Amino acid sequence: MKRPGVQRGFTLLELMLALAI
Repeated sequence: MKRPGVQRGFTLLELMLALAI
């Protein structure tokens, strides 16, 4: 929550995982 960039990357990773499932 300190850096928006980190959160953005995490969200992208989760989205990719959701698509992979």
